[in-house]
Amino acid sequence: QTVYHLSETACSVSESPIENFSDLPPVELGYHIFRPFRRQGYALEACKAVIGYCREEISPNLFLRINKKNLPSQKTAEKSGFKPVF
Repeated sequence: QTVYHLSETACSVSESPIENFSDLPPVELGYHIFRPFRRQGYALEACKAVIGYCREEISPNLFLRINKKNLPSQKTAEKSGFKPVF
């Protein structure tokens, strides 16, 4: 798996749980789009909405774990502002 991270605060990521240097906990974002609805922008739209909500209501520290073979999901993560960390 590749871990992607999105944060407005300093944060380091290791193979163990995310080590957070802010007062707010990291939040894992996950999604699954059913086959008939893939490649239509739904995942990106949903990610942006959830990211906005999480940043305001829960924590600005978000991360994803994506299978290295799942290129469409990696592209969605990067378009949503996530950066791969390992």
